[in-house]
Amino acid sequence: MDDIERLKRELFHPEISKRLKAIEELAFLKTAPAIFLLLETLARETNTIIREKINEELLKIGKRVVPYILEMLKIEREKVKSLESKKIEKPVIRIFCQLLARLEAKESEDILIELLKDEDPLIKTSACEALGILKSKKAIENIFPLLYDLNFWVRACACAALGEIGDEKALPHLLEKLKDESHWVRSSACEALGKIGDKKAGEALAYISLYDESEIVREAAIKALTMIGEAIISPYLNALMSDDLNKRLKAMEILIKEGKIVLYPLLSLLNNPSIVLKTCICEILGKIGDERAIEGLANLFNDRDINVRIAAVNALANIKSEKTCSYLLDLLSSPNSTIADLAKRALTKLGEKSVNILLNELIKIKEEEKRIKIIEILGDIKNKESIEVLLEICKERNSLVRFHSALAISKIVALPPIEKRKEIINTMLELLKDELAIVRATALEVLGILRADEVFEEIIKMLEDPETSVKRKAIWAISEIGGKRAVDILRKAINSEESIVKIEVINSLIKLKDKEALPLLKKIARPWPFSKEDGEVKKVAKEGIQILKSLE
Repeated sequence: MDDIERLKRELFHPEISKRLKAIEELAFLKTAPAIFLLLETLARETNTIIREKINEELLKIGKRVVPYILEMLKIEREKVKSLESKKIEKPVIRIFCQLLARLEAKESEDILIELLKDEDPLIKTSACEALGILKSKKAIENIFPLLYDLNFWVRACACAALGEIGDEKALPHLLEKLKDESHWVRSSACEALGKIGDKKAGEALAYISLYDESEIVREAAIKALTMIGEAIISPYLNALMSDDLNKRLKAMEILIKEGKIVLYPLLSLLNNPSIVLKTCICEILGKIGDERAIEGLANLFNDRDINVRIAAVNALANIKSEKTCSYLLDLLSSPNSTIADLAKRALTKLGEKSVNILLNELIKIKEEEKRIKIIEILGDIKNKESIEVLLEICKERNSLVRFHSALAISKIVALPPIEKRKEIINTMLELLKDELAIVRATALEVLGILRADEVFEEIIKMLEDPETSVKRKAIWAISEIGGKRAVDILRKAINSEESIVKIEVINSLIKLKDKEALPLLKKIARPWPFSKEDGEVKKVAKEGIQILKSLE
């Protein structure tokens, strides 16, 4: 007893460390007086750290403390009955109820059930929560009356407890609570129905998820449907076909959140004659993104309605799979340009997933229009593994195919690091001799992006090209390579007779911050008759003068 008295004094010591040590020593003793002292301290303590420490030590002792807690509960209940104000004692009973639940003390069921009849809402909810955690089937009939308590929080806790217990007998009562005036009770009923997992609740939950006025309740209903794992489609069909856009969007949002569990029911509706329904389902399937929807969506490519076909293509674009690519590839040759363009965008969106199939198809097919589209897609995807195939295609006889291949390479090499630099430069040098001006210009663009200083002389020669577009691109490439050589060449090129070429040169000198070009620009910018340059050329020269002067 001397130890108990000493520890009792230390429990009130001003230093918290000494109090914590005293709690550990009392718990180590595991005697009835020690346990009672810990429980009495827990009942009156306001310091959260001390309360948590006592709880921790009591839980370590285990079920041995249960009889003492039950005894303390009886004592505290008698205290409550004898007081005019019960406010002080409420937390005590709540703490003991929680402790019994955490100790999984099934032997406490009777006293907890008795507490359900208390007139105090906090005591009722504490007991209710504990019985729910204990999954007490014995308590179910006693919890049902609390569903109709005047206090909304008691009703909500009763719903939650029934959900934790998980007995199907609670189903009709919980379904009735979906109409409760409190959104907290309705939300709790939804969650409970989800935990019970009975498919009979599906239709009611689906309706609530769509039409309840509270977003909290709607979200709880959606979560419950997902937990049940039952695809409830029928309540949403009318909403999906509704003229009310908000209703339609809400139904779609719910089905997307339910995800894969609604997949097969939705796929079965793709044969429905309603165009609106089919297009909505396509969008939902696309957002869900499951590969199992690919074939069903691809079957809609032959639908009579263009909007359905468009919706199917857009949906496939969201399903990241090589199987998707195979179906979309066929659409690149569609006689309907809208569908063909959508397929092209979809393949681009699929990105790396589509590269291998696209490359294999590119090597295999001969159809020019389809090949060009595949080349454009590869360029837009910017896949570096495509460069080797594209370089080979740059050698083909068809000039348009060569142009699109060079253009695709220009997009890919814009992203460092660059592999196969030497091969790319050599191929572009060959294309500088191409009969088609646009091919020569694109080759210069690639060389400019690569800043191919090693072929600077060959680029300079292109300033003599008969085509203005090629000369302009050569000037741009020279300015990208930069350096003193580039500046010297550009100063000479400013004497070009073509205004558009001259403007390109001026802009390039400005880009290179060539202050020594100021005299040349001033000469060009003089008024007529001192300068007979085109008005647009003079304007660009004047702007250039201002920019270069600002650098001084």
